[in-house]
Amino acid sequence: MNTYLVAYLTLIILFIIFILFIYKYYKKENKTDKNWTIDKIQKLDPYTFEDLIEELWREKGYKVTKTTKSRDGGIDVYATDWSNNIYGIEVKRYSGKNKVGRQEIQRLSGAILQHDCKKGILVTSNKFTKPAKDASNKLNIRLINGEEITEELNKYDI
Repeated sequence: MNTYLVAYLTLIILFIIFILFIYKYYKKENKTDKNWTIDKIQKLDPYTFEDLIEELWREKGYKVTKTTKSRDGGIDVYATDWSNNIYGIEVKRYSGKNKVGRQEIQRLSGAILQHDCKKGILVTSNKFTKPAKDASNKLNIRLINGEEITEELNKYDI
């Protein structure tokens, strides 16, 4: 009788593993509602885009704090890593010919100094101008453009 019980339990366990495998495969293959494109991101309102970036950094393992919608001091999201390094993230939802320029980089640079951040990160749904890229290299600001953020959102299944 014990042999039958062991066989029965083994079958139940194998069935459960099979169901979990099918579920994971189905979930991976059918994530069309969260398949981000630059066009989809650029159609979001700016605050929803900020929420999305907050969720992405949380999924990456950071402790995240979002600032108020207005008068945020130049930083939309604070992300703290496991070493307690604080990163100031500014989020710009731009589209069309609007690119993030040098002025936004300089503003974020001032904000990360004022708020004792280790580094600044500027995320946009579009692109950066050449002067913005040049300034970011000098001012300890990491730039993440629309293509990169789209890849990250899809990679982390946000």
